[in-house]
Amino acid sequence: MFDNGNKKEELEMTQPRCIIPNRTYMVTHRCTQRQFMLKPDSETNQIFAYCLAYAVKKTNMKIHYYMVMSNHYHCILTDPEGKLPEFVECLHKLVAKCMNAKYGRWENFWSTYRYDLLFLPTREEVLGKIVYAAVNPVRAWLVDDSEQWLGLRTKLTDYQRGPIMIKKPAVYFRDNGDMPEEIPLEVEVPPMFDDMSKGEFVALLGRMIEEAEEQKRNEERKANRKPMGIKRVLAQSIYDTPESFEPRRRIIPKFASKDKALRLEMIRMNRAFVEEYKIALGEFRAGNREVLFPPGTYWMKRFMGVKCRPWA
Repeated sequence: MFDNGNKKEELEMTQPRCIIPNRTYMVTHRCTQRQFMLKPDSETNQIFAYCLAYAVKKTNMKIHYYMVMSNHYHCILTDPEGKLPEFVECLHKLVAKCMNAKYGRWENFWSTYRYDLLFLPTREEVLGKIVYAAVNPVRAWLVDDSEQWLGLRTKLTDYQRGPIMIKKPAVYFRDNGDMPEEIPLEVEVPPMFDDMSKGEFVALLGRMIEEAEEQKRNEERKANRKPMGIKRVLAQSIYDTPESFEPRRRIIPKFASKDKALRLEMIRMNRAFVEEYKIALGEFRAGNREVLFPPGTYWMKRFMGVKCRPWA
């Protein structure tokens, strides 16, 4: 029954991801070969913003921060309905089609490695990853202030301005097609900070970003190193790659927590999910169509219509 190419490989070769509604994540993905396919310009920024807004509208995601670098992006979001894989699929497919049309190319736009998905269980981790994404251009020492970065990114003022209307790019989409001419894109304060006003959250985030950037600037000044500068960034070819070495076969974490007890508990829960999933999958393959999969099962539920045990 499962000998149908990619679906068989998905069932047999990849470990299942537990997708639970209302979790907050950081999603990260790179361009193919680490090339600078997302190098900043107005058209690239509009393409990514429009595709992001469309994927958000389709899946009802709540966006808390996004940063688009030259060869990868970070997005911190909350998934109210457990549709995160559908969101990523939509975003990546549309961005790839639009950017390939822009550059007149046909091959893979994104890396064939699986995108990174990091569950953020606490407000400390959410805030820390937003700061991490925001400081990315400075941490890479491309600029000495993230305000100088010309790629698409969340600005502190976006939290208080409400939805931004993103116009449909001229590239790829038909003038008389089904895609909307404009789509709203709103950045929202993460739900675990609902005890703060928007102003308080923005002030806290701004202080943490400035502190992280100042620390990096001090480190580079001591080493007498100047940032690359935005002019040199824009002069790079989209086929260039970073000079830095990227570790291979590394362990990719599924969740982030500085609390050892919480981290161990999440590891235990994930192992329990995987084991229950494997047992249920074995019964399903044996012909039991009434077997209950563990809560958080995504692929088998979406594509095979299996039933899941209620979340306790």
